[in-house]
Amino acid sequence: MSKHRVAAGAMAAVVLTAGLVVSGTAKAAAGCTFYVSASGSDGNAGTSPDHP
Repeated sequence: MSKHRVAAGAMAAVVLTAGLVVSGTAKAAAGCTFYVSASGSDGNAGTSPDHP
């Protein structure tokens, strides 16, 4: 294997590792609750248990 290929492989490994470290710091989005009723109104937002 040539020195150029070894260097390119090492550089690819460094870039991939750096990408994994950066992407590992992302935070999940906050959850959301919807309330649903079979007899509820389609005009209600569904964000309250009083008005599903």
